[in-house]
Amino acid sequence: MCAAGILEILLAIEPLPLERLDPSEAPAAPTLPMKHPALLLLALAPALLPAQVMIDFNSSGDYDTRFVEVEGGSSTSHNIAGGNISRSTVATTSTVAIYNANATGGVGGSGGTTFNATRQTYGGSMANMTAFVIQSDIQFGALTSGLPSSTSFGFYTKVPTGEASGYAGLFRLGSTAGADFRLFDSNGNPDTAAVGSSLGSLTANTTQLGFTPTANTWYTLRLQVADVGSDVAFTASITDIAANVTYTLGTLTDTSSAVLGAGQAGFRLSVNTGGTTPVYVDNFAISMVPEPGTALTLLTGFAALAVRRRRSNPAR
Repeated sequence: MCAAGILEILLAIEPLPLERLDPSEAPAAPTLPMKHPALLLLALAPALLPAQVMIDFNSSGDYDTRFVEVEGGSSTSHNIAGGNISRSTVATTSTVAIYNANATGGVGGSGGTTFNATRQTYGGSMANMTAFVIQSDIQFGALTSGLPSSTSFGFYTKVPTGEASGYAGLFRLGSTAGADFRLFDSNGNPDTAAVGSSLGSLTANTTQLGFTPTANTWYTLRLQVADVGSDVAFTASITDIAANVTYTLGTLTDTSSAVLGAGQAGFRLSVNTGGTTPVYVDNFAISMVPEPGTALTLLTGFAALAVRRRRSNPAR
């Protein structure tokens, strides 16, 4: 079950009424009455629910101090008016930016240039987590009818220090063709925006998507990455934000020499060479998916408390 589902259940449970304590029994300092363990579980819930990275690019510092632009030069910049970052084709290379919580060297929304010694990594055996989701909102200033040859947006994952390898998952949209997702093996190189060997692709036409991709429209591109035994599974989906329609393209799995464990993550943005139409990026996020056992523990605990409350309050 996803974190949102767990939180919805937590919020739906009515609080237990606190009973008035005799003054002689009052604790010396404020504490949670042990006869109301639901309060204790609620207090502990934030520590058990998934943490999340959320960058809205409302200021230039969001790009300068939260990402290191390892490839792309000055082609990507902060768009102050729109509260996002954008790229036009002023260079022939793609832009690659790796998330780093305390990056330095960026000026005026150009993106950081130096990694903080502490690297943020996702995937593998994280505490109480089995997978993570990386996503971002994207808007293309123009779309071709078919799937474009070199305009795409996607994510690098499982990137080690040095940024010389990592999986690349790339999305493309076409106004009549629909959308596709292509997965490339970890032998790519984020430091040069290179992608590795193809691991497969998933396509969907406009009927399957439930919407027609159009220019100047915001879409959320989402990728879930999970270590499954000795394999790594990548599940891709697209959301038309205005229409509130989400389509899951499917799952591609690396079953041969998969890279297990945690690694850095970031985005890769390419625009057709020779054009000037911008592509906008906003609301970059990374969230962790709790282990089924963790979610079940929370749900079982709250369900038991709810039953106990109904039994102790038969008049309700």
